[in-house]
Amino acid sequence: MSEGVVGERGGADPAPGPEPGGAAHGAEGADPAAAPRRGLASRLLLPLKLGLAAALFAWLWRRGALDLGALRGALGRWDLLCAALGLGAVNLTASAVRWQLLLRGEGIDLPLSLAVRLTWIGHFWNMVFPGAVSGDAVKMYYVGAEVPARREEAWTTVLADRVIGLAALVALSTLATLASLEQVLARPELRRTFVTMLALLAVMAGGGAALALGVGRRTPLADGLRARLPFAQSARRGYHALLRLGRRPRVVLLAFTISFVAHGSAVFVAYLLGQAVGEASLGPGQYGVVVPVALFSNAIPITPGGIGVGEQVLGRLFAWSGGLEAQGVAIMLLFRLQFFALAAVGAVLYALHRRPAAAPSPKSPVPPGLPS
Repeated sequence: MSEGVVGERGGADPAPGPEPGGAAHGAEGADPAAAPRRGLASRLLLPLKLGLAAALFAWLWRRGALDLGALRGALGRWDLLCAALGLGAVNLTASAVRWQLLLRGEGIDLPLSLAVRLTWIGHFWNMVFPGAVSGDAVKMYYVGAEVPARREEAWTTVLADRVIGLAALVALSTLATLASLEQVLARPELRRTFVTMLALLAVMAGGGAALALGVGRRTPLADGLRARLPFAQSARRGYHALLRLGRRPRVVLLAFTISFVAHGSAVFVAYLLGQAVGEASLGPGQYGVVVPVALFSNAIPITPGGIGVGEQVLGRLFAWSGGLEAQGVAIMLLFRLQFFALAAVGAVLYALHRRPAAAPSPKSPVPPGLPS
């Protein structure tokens, strides 16, 4: 593989070396397990987030929405819990397949086994060290070590993969809502939820269309903004990767489809967990409306790993949909326990994973570039 991104007139952008204090320098430095020096604000952030999560659970307890008895009963349904855990493992692995697809679209030939391993390791970091370093950052660190000549492009695929996954989640909730529109419109809270998800979907679709059309590729404003970025060269290469992705609609559509199916499977997992909690208070179709919204809210980083936020949201959505709030809270808690169980596998893979002493040069051909 060439050392740079092929430009408009056959030239090449040389791969940037580590910039002092730059993104490349940070990613190629110490192992992400090594805690960086942090200021007072950073050290206080995690305790504040944990305090907020504890306050949210205390509020659920005072309202009677936290039913520990139902949760203990659900833990005895090993048949349903094992089925849910197995589907969760398949869904997590599917996200690795989606990521590898985006990497190959960028001309980076990362073995599927390594993509799966890094995805599970990233999940471990997301669950066990929330607020310290995200799983996406860990994936970016390790994939950057594997393909140092294409670091920025590889990092961009991680972010694009996350956005495509969120877009599929929003689309699933929107379609499920449209399938039961009359019932949703009957409740003001659900109407507002539907409008919010529809607006998010429109924004994401607009962003994808802008990339496909190459908006901002060569305009004085865009060039001026990019030139003022702290790491302009790295940012430009990442932006080019996004532009190339926008010009590969088949790759994006396939990645979106994989994510959509995986999220549909996650809704079914929630339904299985609901059966474990007790008598169903919502129908299967209603799960498709409320569960994606709760999973989306769980990604909002106001508490470590979304702890407490997802429980609040799913509990309220169950109540607004005519179900039992306590059942929604219990389902989200079981979901979280499943995440931690899968993170244990990621911990083993992390312990066994070793960064290569000398990262090999990529051998895949560089895809055609776009105008700078």
